[in-house]
Amino acid sequence: MTDAVHDYFKAQKKDSIYFVAVGFVSLALAIFFLSKRNAYYNGMSYVLLVSGFIELISGMTVHARCDMDRISVSYFIRKDFELILEREIPRMQLLLKEHTIFLKAEIGGIALGLILWMLSNPMSLGKGIGLALIVQALILLVFDYLSLQRGATYLNFLQSLKPQS
Repeated sequence: MTDAVHDYFKAQKKDSIYFVAVGFVSLALAIFFLSKRNAYYNGMSYVLLVSGFIELISGMTVHARCDMDRISVSYFIRKDFELILEREIPRMQLLLKEHTIFLKAEIGGIALGLILWMLSNPMSLGKGIGLALIVQALILLVFDYLSLQRGATYLNFLQSLKPQS
């Protein structure tokens, strides 16, 4: 029974490492693009700086929490089932709602990026912002979609549990 819990948190932890790596790459690219001293590259660097910090902080936070959450939930299943109902299921329901909001925001980011990219002059600040926004929003969309799917499966598992006698 706790295998599903272990698998969920193991996958979350693995993805958080990828997310941190994407954050570092985004920050490195932002610094590189800033050194170009060109409006187009500056535009990309502004988006990469903001998204890189978000990816880095989010990934590190999830990574730091995964082991303790896995241990807690495994304990709840074996020893204190009421806490599954009181804490873990509501936490996952909230998390899934948040990821749904994130997906909508990322789709909006892609749309805004496309508009900026299409309407801006070549090699302009707006064109750079638009391109980086499209790429970063797509990356975040993939991560959040996978997390949402994994979370929904995990929530279904939690809701299917019955107290052990």
